[in-house]
Amino acid sequence: VSPSAAQLPGVNLNPGYLFFDALFDNPNGDMFHQEIKRGRAEVGRATDTLKQGIKQAKRKQLGLQEEVTLRVVEMKRAIVELQNVRAEAFTRVVGTQENT
Repeated sequence: VSPSAAQLPGVNLNPGYLFFDALFDNPNGDMFHQEIKRGRAEVGRATDTLKQGIKQAKRKQLGLQEEVTLRVVEMKRAIVELQNVRAEAFTRVVGTQENT
């Protein structure tokens, strides 16, 4: 996991025993149902955090893609400039040798 990625909140799921509770009218059934609700709320918070992280990552990706595009244009300009300087240097060297 990247250190720049946000930590997701903890999720502690308790599946409960709905069938068992209904069949035997377990007095602890309400407690288990509350645990299920709590677990769902934790999953919801983790989901929201993850969605926010995905949005941030997409924004960052777009920014980096724009930067790469700019750098490619700069590099192409530099290559053309380098080729022109090399051609000029070659012309000078060849011209100097012809005069000798």
